[in-house]
Amino acid sequence: MTGPELEHALAIFGWTRRGLAARQQCAPKVIERLILGSSPIPDDLAAWVADLLAYMAAHPMPICVGQHANRVRGRHTARSRQTGQPVALPARSADR
Repeated sequence: MTGPELEHALAIFGWTRRGLAARQQCAPKVIERLILGSSPIPDDLAAWVADLLAYMAAHPMPICVGQHANRVRGRHTARSRQTGQPVALPARSADR
């Protein structure tokens, strides 16, 4: 595993260099050296990161459902007071 591959994996995990350093119980400077290539990435760390990437690829995050998903997609919903069913509302205009 190369430094740029490790940094890309961190981005996929949503981790920072400092976050990986905390998980590895080492100084952030150690992780910086690994990513910049001035220190070799230990085989066990590379294997662990590769395993975690493979797990994430095989088990993707579920898609949001319900009102939250509609907000994520940019649509706004409300529920009818009479029926309790979702009612689509027009998208908010940017000039309001």
